[in-house]
Amino acid sequence: MILSLVGCTGVTNPLNTTSTIIDWVDFVKLNNKSYTGVHEAVIADPAFVLTQQRVGTVKFKVDDVVTNSNYQTKDGDAAFLEIGTPLYEVQGFPDHSMIAAKDEQSLHGYKLFKDDSVKLNLNYKDIPKQQVTRIEIYKNSFKNPNSEPKIIEGKQVKSFIALLDEGKITQNYQPDMSKGDPTFYDMIFYTDKPYAYKQNLQDDGMNFYFYPWNVSILSRDIGKMIE
Repeated sequence: MILSLVGCTGVTNPLNTTSTIIDWVDFVKLNNKSYTGVHEAVIADPAFVLTQQRVGTVKFKVDDVVTNSNYQTKDGDAAFLEIGTPLYEVQGFPDHSMIAAKDEQSLHGYKLFKDDSVKLNLNYKDIPKQQVTRIEIYKNSFKNPNSEPKIIEGKQVKSFIALLDEGKITQNYQPDMSKGDPTFYDMIFYTDKPYAYKQNLQDDGMNFYFYPWNVSILSRDIGKMIE
């Protein structure tokens, strides 16, 4: 199975094969299972990555190498992880439905991957809000992944979640881009799980908004809590 989206097709070569630019999904294949990089969660603590329990190693990086859209991925293949990258078990997932790889650009130093055949409920509606003990807010973390977060704890946790839940769902919302790109925030919700839930928050100067399913416009009061 090809875990990619085909981009544009190049010139047919003399061997009658077509060279194709492939926009790869962030995947890794292990033990005949396909895993996809998780964007809705991060490891809650590096200690939850069981580095003594290596479950596999990346053997081949397909990005910028494979140009045949008929390529069949095999065990050890990964889209973007470097050859030799170890893959580890995550505490609480002995079935390896979630695994981790070292990644300095990810929060707490690890990137999570989930088994495509297993449903893991990681959306905003799936967060057990009564169990949230801490929320961390990272501003423009894609520019500075090691930035210090704004920490929300205690009674403020409930107040912050209430502001999110009180947002107004607005379909077809178009952000105000007149002053440039919106400011991006990562909201990390910690519970007793080995992973923390991750949601994106944006501010276009007019509105704070996020995507629990459709766009939800939030009160400007939320800005007072995160700055």
